[in-house]
Amino acid sequence: GVLMGMPFPAGLSRGPEEGDGGRWVSRAWVLNGWASVLGSVGAMILAIGQGFSVVLLSAAGCYLVAAAMSVLRREERRARETSG
Repeated sequence: GVLMGMPFPAGLSRGPEEGDGGRWVSRAWVLNGWASVLGSVGAMILAIGQGFSVVLLSAAGCYLVAAAMSVLRREERRARETSG
């Protein structure tokens, strides 16, 4: 449960610094809710059709993609800070 619950709050703490009135936080919550609903429905459909092991592999793939995006975003932010 810890690994599943940590990416969202960690992402919120690393949000954009520029002032947009906090709209990005509300959009992040909307996206989180949307992904939770679609993910649970998709997991049920995939489990019924393909089996639970496929669901687990798909979830692991999603987490790997999210981790890669996080690393790329961090590197992009570091490059901006050093160049400007």
